[in-house]
Amino acid sequence: MASTDEILNSLLHSISQMDEVQSIGISGIINPLPKAGEGDIDVFIYCDQIPDAKRRNSILTEFGDRLQEGKINVFEKGRWGTGDYVLINGVETWLMYFTITETLQWI
Repeated sequence: MASTDEILNSLLHSISQMDEVQSIGISGIINPLPKAGEGDIDVFIYCDQIPDAKRRNSILTEFGDRLQEGKINVFEKGRWGTGDYVLINGVETWLMYFTITETLQWI
């Protein structure tokens, strides 16, 4: 079984390969990453344009059983961006997509 670190890093690498993605940040304590039931991982993904749901889902699908769960568009727009959810080794992980333009306007 791959570690949470390995899976997360691989997932973030795959997401970063999308042309629209400009930068990725993680909030909270990441060293060490939380274990199941200890907290979650929030990933902020800043884009020129948010990749469509089909494309984001295809990345999650590539991970197969390394992700226990994956949901696209759990929430859309607003303060938390467009959010996808994955469960990595029991750790809730939120992939929150924002456009750079909307973020700068909000700030």
